[in-house]
Amino acid sequence: PGGGRLHSWLAATIDDESAQDVGHCGLEILSCGPDGLLGGGERWPYIRPRAILSGTLTVSPKYRRQGVAQRLLTEAERKARWLGVDEMLLMVNQKNAAALKLYTKLGYAPKPVLAEHGGQVCMSKHLYYPTV
Repeated sequence: PGGGRLHSWLAATIDDESAQDVGHCGLEILSCGPDGLLGGGERWPYIRPRAILSGTLTVSPKYRRQGVAQRLLTEAERKARWLGVDEMLLMVNQKNAAALKLYTKLGYAPKPVLAEHGGQVCMSKHLYYPTV
């Protein structure tokens, strides 16, 4: 979605004959600032490749609260490290309390809210020096 130089799609499926898709998320490597924005100006010295959780991390309602979202995010982080990136950024709706709670539990910290974020909160996690 963001035109990153590398991207990947991760899916969680049921391990049976149906191979039903129960969740998914995307991962992109983009050169951006620590706030997730692409611009220049005063952000320029801070622009470098970062992993971005792209699109939406989605889990089917029937499979929520079973660790599927946590596993997808953990796999996205593993893939980002494998691609040589040390920081993961994600955007989450500031009204999505369940997602904010999950990301905080997994070591993501909110960045200062900027007008360019709209109703979203940018959260980040260093992939080699986690805070949890």
